[in-house]
Amino acid sequence: MKFPTAPDARFARDQLITGCETMKHHLAALARADGKATRGIHTVRKFGKSLRGGFSLFGLKHSAAVEIQSIGRILAQSRDAASHLTAWKKLAWNDDPEIARTISSLLEQQKQAATIPPPPEVIAWCSARVATAESEIRQIPEDALTKRAKSGIKRLAGKITTCCATLDRNHPESFHEARKALKAWTGAISLFPHGRINPDPHLDDLLVTLGRENDLRTLAEWLRKHGFTPHFSPSLWTALSKKQRKIQKHLCKRLQTLKIT
Repeated sequence: MKFPTAPDARFARDQLITGCETMKHHLAALARADGKATRGIHTVRKFGKSLRGGFSLFGLKHSAAVEIQSIGRILAQSRDAASHLTAWKKLAWNDDPEIARTISSLLEQQKQAATIPPPPEVIAWCSARVATAESEIRQIPEDALTKRAKSGIKRLAGKITTCCATLDRNHPESFHEARKALKAWTGAISLFPHGRINPDPHLDDLLVTLGRENDLRTLAEWLRKHGFTPHFSPSLWTALSKKQRKIQKHLCKRLQTLKIT
């Protein structure tokens, strides 16, 4: 494999370091987001997923990438509140108005709570995680970058192939794994000079659809956790399952023919 070359690998390393500095700025901005933290949290978590792909590219999946992953997890509850409400509204279920109003009001309340910025201690802890991750990429010897990047590209592409080939509508988690693999891939290839890798032109649309499937899956988890089980609203669960399986059917067809490069 001629790609990535040594200049490609150095470029990607430098972009990843720059990305860490950008992440610190996003976190600082989040600390100042008085009453408007939802968008800032989304930005931090989305950017973090891209960084994790970059660290995985250089063989740091179980070290630096874990540091970044912890940031997404500590901020997850706030972001999940917004995505749950969006998924609920798109489901447009109202067979039982009383239950529908109850769910809507609770989701609205949780979304409102999510607009409060994290405490300063949380921001400081997250910033420290970024600093630790950045130090790890800086410690990789210059002469090891190319080998790591070549191995990383091959490994990340192989993960996508495996995930797409093993999609199973009876195991919704398989779609979540495919989404994670594609996000890691897009995060990694975004570090290289423009035009060095030309991914499937439909990749972005597929990621959006995978996101919709994931939102429905996590909404179902939220409903169960809060007591809105099939016992109280079988019609709701029928509608939820029907929509999720329709999306999954579409994804199975598209992902199994996906061209990575």
